Amino acid sequence: MDALEGPSKISDSRQVALPKRLMDSLGWDKGDYVMFRLSDDDPEVMKVVLESVVLRQLRHGEDAERMMRMTTRTETDVDEASSGRS
Repeated sequence: MDALEGPSKISDSRQVALPKRLMDSLGWDKGDYVMFRLSDDDPEVMKVVLESVVLRQLRHGEDAERMMRMTTRTETDVDEASSGRS
């Protein structure tokens, strides 16, 4: 099991103080933006992800999808060219 930090109390305004050790180890700083999502594995676990990480993952996914479309288009062009020769 991963090392736990806390417990940290959720304030009346739904704020939680993040432990400095975790912030430092992640390279996060005051003013950074984070996004939240529920874990696919456990619906009672919430993941906190730096916004820049999410945006980078989305860009990588878009790049991969674009490359897949280009590969599929190229394969289709090759198939059409070879079937036209028959």
